[in-house]
Amino acid sequence: MTKRIPSGQRHTGRQLTTVLLLILVFDGICSRATAGLELHGYQVVPHVQSDEMQYRRAADFDLGARVQLFVRNTGDEAIETGEDTAVEISGKSPSQWLESGAWTWHDFPSALEEAGINSPVRAGEITCWSFNTSGSAWLNGDDSCRFSIGERQWRLELSPPEVFLSAVTFTGPEDSIQPDNCIVYIQNDSDDPIKFSGMRLWTNRNADRDSWNSLRGGLWWRDFYPAGRTRTIPAGEKGRLEIRTGPLPPGYGIVELEFADTTGSPLPPVMAWLRVKKEAFDISGGWVNSSIRGRNSLTEELFLKTLRGMHLNTAHIGPVGGYTDNPDLYTRYPLKYFNKLDPIEAYDRDELLPRIHGVEFLGEPQYGGGTPVPPMKVWQELAPYMPSRLHTTVTHSEERIWRQYSGLSDYPHYDAYRVCAPAADAWARYDRWNGNRIRWAAPLETIGTMTRSLRDLNRPTPVAYWSQGAHNGWGQYGGRARTSPTPMELRVQACQALANRITSLYWFNLSLPSILKFPDLIQPITEVNREIRMLEQFYIHGDATFHQRLFNNGMPDWDLNVISTDNEALLFATDLTYKADTDRKQFEFASAREAELAFRLPYYLTDRITALKRIDAGGAYEVEWKLQDGMAVIRDSNIPAVGIYLACTDAKTLTDVEKKRLMLLKEEVSFGFSPGTEIRDLEQLRALMQDK
Repeated sequence: MTKRIPSGQRHTGRQLTTVLLLILVFDGICSRATAGLELHGYQVVPHVQSDEMQYRRAADFDLGARVQLFVRNTGDEAIETGEDTAVEISGKSPSQWLESGAWTWHDFPSALEEAGINSPVRAGEITCWSFNTSGSAWLNGDDSCRFSIGERQWRLELSPPEVFLSAVTFTGPEDSIQPDNCIVYIQNDSDDPIKFSGMRLWTNRNADRDSWNSLRGGLWWRDFYPAGRTRTIPAGEKGRLEIRTGPLPPGYGIVELEFADTTGSPLPPVMAWLRVKKEAFDISGGWVNSSIRGRNSLTEELFLKTLRGMHLNTAHIGPVGGYTDNPDLYTRYPLKYFNKLDPIEAYDRDELLPRIHGVEFLGEPQYGGGTPVPPMKVWQELAPYMPSRLHTTVTHSEERIWRQYSGLSDYPHYDAYRVCAPAADAWARYDRWNGNRIRWAAPLETIGTMTRSLRDLNRPTPVAYWSQGAHNGWGQYGGRARTSPTPMELRVQACQALANRITSLYWFNLSLPSILKFPDLIQPITEVNREIRMLEQFYIHGDATFHQRLFNNGMPDWDLNVISTDNEALLFATDLTYKADTDRKQFEFASAREAELAFRLPYYLTDRITALKRIDAGGAYEVEWKLQDGMAVIRDSNIPAVGIYLACTDAKTLTDVEKKRLMLLKEEVSFGFSPGTEIRDLEQLRALMQDK
């Protein structure tokens, strides 16, 4: 744990047997409170931190890890766990480690009992206990610690694992709240190939909220075909497995995979605990509420047409009188809830779950109004939602410290705006443009950097991003008059997050006053959202498999990214040669560039791609391309600031994407109202505010 492991770096030089080291030290007589509880496996998620981000104070690179312990009741009766459950890590109780500052949060039975939450473990079932460390000093120079239940003890190896789950996504039919499909991506950072042996899920099969975290194992799936129809994941590669599970109860679950080495010898299981929720790419307008003639703006049909015409389906709202309780308006212009959702039982209902994006009410706890909210306090605030089917979110703010909050929520997201906005990092410290330091913006590519950081800290759960949109509430920064991004600044920020695989995007902020202050952003936002809707299946079903930054004479040139599914790959080329115009105080982008760029494909796609085009909101475009040495090599004479390419094993996929684009255009037109392109419609929106 004392090593700093950059995001995406391979962990080499260790044998696969050290991935998960379970050493039984003593097996004696257990107390009644712990009899039958045994460690079945564990997951280590090492902390990462970027050395690219710049701050006013030096960042602390003493990195720790988040650990999930999978504890099984091997006895014949249920075991009630709580404060008297004899659990220790290296001779101290979880509360002692928390009080010492060595840990930032934990959810051991003592914390659950203090929160008033039942946590029995039924016979034959598994639960998960987690802790997150603040650094590595508590290990006293060792990479391992001892985990004790009663008089039984195991050694935990806390160095970065060589095989781990990088992404787990649950999907399902549109008309059901239950997912019925599980997609798993496995990173093999060892020096040797590994082979899939089997997979199973542990779930709360009866959806029993009194024993919400006591999970029953399902049948092992062993007759399956991973991506590329090969069970072997080469060294340094990422494999993919998709299982038709049948309907799964929303709640918490454990994914468990078995592997073997090249000789057929079994390897320790690879596991992860996460919320079982049907994934959907939601696009939020953020804080859309404003007052018009004493009424909420969401009661105005023209405003609703504007939001839905931009392909938004979510907003930072709970129930809104005159809108969510108006079947005529809400049925035609639905926006999912994204709020505190309290009381819990009023929202945790079958008929309401499809209308809910997630629970959000803590603001930005890393700021906390000037005093950060301790991670354990955040856990306590979210704990009442754990037995429910509502998944929780936390807004992260500062990459330097968000590892302290790693794993706290079911759907973590972050906000960081790169132009004329409050920021945690020090913009004038970035030496990005030949010694020219600016205070009105930060390098746009740091959005991608932070996305990779948050994604790796919270794996294998999906993550989301608050993207900078039209906002009318900020003043000048560094002398820049325009207080929101230009259309191209907006597009690049959003696409940097998308290229590094998010599964929802929240615009900050698309209130009526904000839209009217920056109407030139309506159409650019619409086009980004149209592209998301065109390509959302690949974000949901895929995982980030490649990132590379190219330089030219020591200066940033391109960011290259790949998101891969089983039969497709989205390739992103982001132009990093944009200039900082110090007179106009805005970024200037080349109209187009010519380049030959090589994108590494996962092993199961390297010889299967048959069609490739550049894709955007306006259509599809032919480019020169070839497959060479595991790469998709593209020569394009007209690459925009963000070039998005779709490579697929079946050309029909490109046809389907174009059909969806045309359908989305038809949907935009169906509202009969387009303030982003029609001045008369924009004037009607302005009239709403003038009537205020």
